[in-house]
Amino acid sequence: MKNRSTFLLTLLFIISISGVYAQSFTVNIPLTDNTDHHIQPIKINATRQIQIHVTNVSDTEEYTVSIDKSNMSQVFNWVSIEDNNSLIIPAGETKTFKLNVFISAGSSEGVYNMPLDFEAEDSGGNVHTFSYYTQVIIVDNSAPFSPTFDVSQSNENINFTNINGFDEFSNIYTLTNHSSLGYWGIKEFKIEIKDPNDNDKIIKSKLFYHDDGYNHYFSGLTPNKEYKSVVIVVDYVGLSNSTEKSTKTAPPIPTNLEYSNITYIDAVLNWSPSDGATGYDVFKKSNIERLNTSLITTNSFKIEDLDPETEYV
Repeated sequence: MKNRSTFLLTLLFIISISGVYAQSFTVNIPLTDNTDHHIQPIKINATRQIQIHVTNVSDTEEYTVSIDKSNMSQVFNWVSIEDNNSLIIPAGETKTFKLNVFISAGSSEGVYNMPLDFEAEDSGGNVHTFSYYTQVIIVDNSAPFSPTFDVSQSNENINFTNINGFDEFSNIYTLTNHSSLGYWGIKEFKIEIKDPNDNDKIIKSKLFYHDDGYNHYFSGLTPNKEYKSVVIVVDYVGLSNSTEKSTKTAPPIPTNLEYSNITYIDAVLNWSPSDGATGYDVFKKSNIERLNTSLITTNSFKIEDLDPETEYV
């Protein structure tokens, strides 16, 4: 009975001491704490640095802390740690590990786990361990799918609506925090209006992000002119893809509107022809009512069934 009691006391003492050392440190990683511990995607032959802030919350004890790479079997060769992976952290202070992840050539796209285990040596030479959340490395080496969008136009405007893009592996990252990272793995969008005869001549352009919405328009264009409408999507490793559509603005608004042959109940509306127009519609401005039942192919239209002594626009 005595031996059993001694064993239980010793076990409780060991558990208690281990708990104290685990609670002697706090860890903070600004890059991943808000993304469910996912590191921003990395492409092959590229490096991303993670800064790991470790705080010694002990009141008196100083520790020499290092990161245990031996548990990083899956990503061991990708990881290097500055300052020889050893930081002296006095009581109450915070030090920062700078961990670099380099994706070597020949690595496969995919999702990899990087455990974060620490060793802390106290002034007496005793080594204690603690851990933080496993970090997730996403290797993305393929461009997004071609974006989709709708385009419409008037005489001086081109409207882009329902703009969408998707990237398979960067999407894993954006799923962790839509509000700040966006959707479908796309970091940024770019719209361009180009001269169809000169692909290098960009007439208008706009860069936007997910919180700017997915409907955009350009004004001040030339009526009855061919343009090339382009949407470019960029994923979280900087790879891009694009889609283009031929777009022609509508003819200019007719000018020199005049009335002739005015009677009590009808009048003839005349106008100068618009370049590129194949037909016209006539509307009553007060309620945007179309007055013609079929497309007008001449430069005049007889408006009938008017009210006597009434002004029309």
